[in-house]
Amino acid sequence: MRDSTIFSVSSSERWLVELTADLDWPTQGDPLVEYLRSEMPIHITMTNWHAPGMPANDPFGSNGHCLYSDSLSNKLVFAFSANGIRVFVESEHQPSNIAELEPWASAYDRARERLFQDEPEFKWWASIGSRTGNSSGVTKIVEAVTLKGIVVEAANRPYTEGLDNPSHPTLGGANIVSSFPLVTYGKHRGYTWEVAAQRAAQDLNAICCLLSLEFNSYWTLRNYPSPYDSAEPPSIILPERALGYTDSGFMNHTVGVPQEVTIPSWIIHAVDHLDSSVTLNSALHSHRQGLALMEEHPSLSLVCFVSAIEGVGATLEDLKECEHCGSRTGAQKRFRKALKTALTHREIKALKTMEIYDLRSQTAHAGILHGEEMHMGGVFRPMETFAPRPESIDFRYNTLWKMRDVSRRVLVNQLSA
Repeated sequence: MRDSTIFSVSSSERWLVELTADLDWPTQGDPLVEYLRSEMPIHITMTNWHAPGMPANDPFGSNGHCLYSDSLSNKLVFAFSANGIRVFVESEHQPSNIAELEPWASAYDRARERLFQDEPEFKWWASIGSRTGNSSGVTKIVEAVTLKGIVVEAANRPYTEGLDNPSHPTLGGANIVSSFPLVTYGKHRGYTWEVAAQRAAQDLNAICCLLSLEFNSYWTLRNYPSPYDSAEPPSIILPERALGYTDSGFMNHTVGVPQEVTIPSWIIHAVDHLDSSVTLNSALHSHRQGLALMEEHPSLSLVCFVSAIEGVGATLEDLKECEHCGSRTGAQKRFRKALKTALTHREIKALKTMEIYDLRSQTAHAGILHGEEMHMGGVFRPMETFAPRPESIDFRYNTLWKMRDVSRRVLVNQLSA
């Protein structure tokens, strides 16, 4: 039998039998607990564990977590000790043989073995789509493609919904828009379905980033991954209208003349290489967030677009650390170096004249807003003959749109290389 140690707590004795705990707890601890749940013959619960009266530096630990069941007289303890996490079976009496450690000891051994096997694989479906206020020239992807092992089906029928209109808000109405969402199918591993779904969502978000970049609109998850067990993928028919909206003249699809497109080959190449560069991946996500913020938060949107360009620059130029104060400098140099990968000298000079980086810094470091944030809801002004056009309007339709396009060019140039 394993070595045991006894200590007295609150005038009662607790017997602790230590089990092997040579694990990488930050990465293997949570999977171990989930596997334990499935290996135990009865339902178990996790709670905090504390041994009153034990000194904080006790080698066995004085606090941690434990798994227990009301139908069992013993429990499994994960104690936080001075030497790291230790695992014990805790009993109220001294065990005389290994059988008295059951069912914990056998379940624990089987759970540890599963840590070194492939995680279970789950099949799922989800949907992605653009979420934009545009009502004409809506993008319709007409050919299926496989990206990062995920099958992206061709668009079928439009989906119509009502979005808030920040320029003319009203509780009694909405901006009626349509889009063409896509059904996707995939397989992901995870020690639970929830973990597999999270990994699937992460890959779907990367795909949405690339589609946002290509089609200049904000793409996102429209249906979170849902598991299925059938041998073949289920036939998914997405709804035509948002919940609560009926098929009426007011809710007709507003797709105009759909812009039929295919997913370009550079995306098929780029999606498989995003994991190799965390910095470039983050820059891509920053660009998508810029698209999401354009309508209601234009100043923060500009920060995202400039940061995306800086992210590309981070793959080309390291920051310099001042030997006197320790501060790191060179962000603007990164920005300029990234611009040179996709823009001409004349275009870069024009951006310098627009003081793009200064505008970004004013928002990031001083909270200065350049768009219509302070008078949202009154964006469209009456016709004025003599008054100059507000700077906030120039910022949106000149500066912000320009930087959206520049960020896109820099990222596409980098990702398609």
